[in-house]
Amino acid sequence: MKTLLNTKGKTDRGARCQRCSHGFTLLELLIAIAIAAVLMTLAAPSLISVLKTNKLSGEVNDFISSLNVARSEAVHRNSQMTMCKSSNGTSCSGEWDAGWIVFVDPANTGVVDVGEEIILVNDGLDSAQYTLRGNSNVQNRVVFSARGYGVGSNGQLAVCFDDDRDGSGDFDDQNAWVVNLSNTGRVRKLRPSDSDVSLTSCNP
Repeated sequence: MKTLLNTKGKTDRGARCQRCSHGFTLLELLIAIAIAAVLMTLAAPSLISVLKTNKLSGEVNDFISSLNVARSEAVHRNSQMTMCKSSNGTSCSGEWDAGWIVFVDPANTGVVDVGEEIILVNDGLDSAQYTLRGNSNVQNRVVFSARGYGVGSNGQLAVCFDDDRDGSGDFDDQNAWVVNLSNTGRVRKLRPSDSDVSLTSCNP
């Protein structure tokens, strides 16, 4: 009986040891870290590209959202609305990428007159690497009539990212969007390669 008990005890201890976790050796841990570092190095450029693309898309969507507010308010208020570039949030000045405002403009002066309500203020693009410029039709302002139509000729604005940091935006499908405004008031976001785009650079 004593021999059987000792044998059983050894068997139980052996079974428990088979279920024990021995962990990683230092060499295995170093190999795992090296593999993870290689994978991160390979994935980093793709991740940076995705983040850049999403940021650029967010910038242009923010601008388009303001245009849609101006158009809808023109119809709602039955009054002409103007959206102009504004670096100070109170008057029409500066460049588009420095900011813009939307205001009620029944007198059709294109500037904020005394008593006219400013309904939206945007402080512009949040990086020095982004530019926002419009062609001659929308170089300084965008105007919507009380019926929501775009006042004047069709306009296009380029939102560009300076990928190579040479001081000017890059006008290609990876680094730019074009905002197209029609006489009907329709706003579209187009790639520079789109056949409806007449701009050829980030500085129309």
